[in-house]
Amino acid sequence: MEASKRIKKMGVKKNPPKRRKKTQSLRTLSFSMAILLMLFAYFTFSLRASVSSLDNQLASQKKEIEDLDKTKKSLASQLEGIKNSEEIINVAKFQLGMVYPEEDQLVYLDVPRQETEEELLEHSYLNPVISVLKFFK
Repeated sequence: MEASKRIKKMGVKKNPPKRRKKTQSLRTLSFSMAILLMLFAYFTFSLRASVSSLDNQLASQKKEIEDLDKTKKSLASQLEGIKNSEEIINVAKFQLGMVYPEEDQLVYLDVPRQETEEELLEHSYLNPVISVLKFFK
């Protein structure tokens, strides 16, 4: 204690402890700001990376849509070509080697008439009677 009394008598003042607290608080504040700045930069770059990834996906989806539209148009034109009977005739003649038949090559067949369901039901009821009558002939 004597030393502190001597210092007071000499007129020399000690540095108040508040200055140390201010410098420590400034260091803590600057350290905290640096950490916050780093976190902000990290999140900014990660968001930019995800946006860039989504842009790439969007571009690939647009390219795929364009390719599918081209394929659709191509198939639609092929369908119109198939519907056209001249196209069918050309394919049959030139690619498959088919020709129209001549008059002497035509053969007409006599196809028996098919019975309707009503006639079949009518005959199914009469069949037992007819078979009995044939038995007595």
